[in-house]
Amino acid sequence: MADIEAAFAALEQLDEKGRKALTLAGAMWEEMWRDAVARAERAEWLLARLHKWAADWGLSFDVSKAADHWDAEHERQPAILVPWYESLVAARNEEISELGVRLACTIRSEKKVVARAIEQQTRAEAAEAERNRLQKEVERLRTVGAPGRIAIDAARAIVAIRELRPRSWLVGAHRPWPRRSSPSSR
Repeated sequence: MADIEAAFAALEQLDEKGRKALTLAGAMWEEMWRDAVARAERAEWLLARLHKWAADWGLSFDVSKAADHWDAEHERQPAILVPWYESLVAARNEEISELGVRLACTIRSEKKVVARAIEQQTRAEAAEAERNRLQKEVERLRTVGAPGRIAIDAARAIVAIRELRPRSWLVGAHRPWPRRSSPSSR
């Protein structure tokens, strides 16, 4: 089988002239095959006609016994290349169908990931909008400078702003606020 595989590898390496020569050889073999098939069909028709005439005249002629005699006298070489090539094609078809299934699974997974990403992006944008609204509210309360209850509300708003920071990886690698530096680094 190594020689057959090497032959097919060489066929894949053919240039334009080699492909033309191979096409011509294939056409010639096809003509010879068609001629052989036509002769076989003619022989079958003649045999059927002969068998009918023999039956009409009352003669017996056992076709299966004659066929067995022919097969014993004329041995045929078993086909090797066609079954080998068909098994190779079947293996490739199986591989292609497996890849098709994997591709379909990948596409479904990608659609799920994209839907989840869009959902996370929407949540992040809504959280950012709420954070901006609360920051404006805190700024407004700071400018008013109202004591007591308003200061507590401002502290609560600051805590709420910190809790609304987007946690999605889709928002980006940047942080919306810089990290506080430790007292020792100041």
